[in-house]
Amino acid sequence: MKTRRVHVPEIVATASFVLLVSAALTGFSTWFAAALLAGIVLPVALFRRLFPQAGLFALALANLLSVYACLYVYFVEANFVPVGPWAEAAAFLLPIIAFVAGCLTKQNHIRHLAERRPRLRRQDLMGIAWLLPIFLIGVFTYALPDLVPESWRDIVLLLSMAAISGLVLQHTEQIALFLLETGELFEIFFGNLARMAVPVFAFFSVYSLLIIVFATLFSLIDRVLPGAQFSISGVERPITFAESLYFSVSTMATIGYGDILPIDDSVRMVAAIEVLTGILLLLFGFAELLRADRRGGEP
Repeated sequence: MKTRRVHVPEIVATASFVLLVSAALTGFSTWFAAALLAGIVLPVALFRRLFPQAGLFALALANLLSVYACLYVYFVEANFVPVGPWAEAAAFLLPIIAFVAGCLTKQNHIRHLAERRPRLRRQDLMGIAWLLPIFLIGVFTYALPDLVPESWRDIVLLLSMAAISGLVLQHTEQIALFLLETGELFEIFFGNLARMAVPVFAFFSVYSLLIIVFATLFSLIDRVLPGAQFSISGVERPITFAESLYFSVSTMATIGYGDILPIDDSVRMVAAIEVLTGILLLLFGFAELLRADRRGGEP
């Protein structure tokens, strides 16, 4: 069997993404923190070993599990608070266990799909129909806070996630096919990203150069002209270069947080010129990036 070479960037990207989501969600509870790490890291490691020829299957799986973790946190906080820590952890793991079990029992067929790497055809879109009953279960639980006593919420949460687990187990092959296609799209994306590294770097070099130029102008105007030229957090005072650089970035990006405001008309004029320059740079820059993409990444 032809196996796919291990790519270090893929492993780094997968691990970084998982750790980022885990760090953001582990404040939910200690039990859930342990379930989250085990429920994402172990399946990703297992499938990376089972299906090494499946492209960025592991990264696609990590992405899907992380999205599931975020939705699960919202799902529990909206419908099942208060809930016991053991119940929230066990309920989170149920669909993951069901998917792992389904893939282990059908690994030969999934491996065959990975080797063929089929494109998702129009009729295959029905393979995501399993999302509808899962969505309906989630919608139904919004009525539970008014119908179910608090003492029953642990059991209802477990039953709801058990029903979702049954759907996951039933549609394991469709989910695996979806992940295979997602992994292939990730491969295309990262390939295009690597091919466009030089043009993108050139674009951001010009972009950052203009930001520095305008930051310097703001700083010089503030020093040359009498009086304060900026209101910073409601206080009129001299602007530091770090603050002028921050103001230049927000002006070029047309964000305008309002924490630094130009007072004098000359500063406002320069800020307006920077806004127009940034817009024109984005228009011409994206056009050049598209041309470089058509030429195979050559600037």
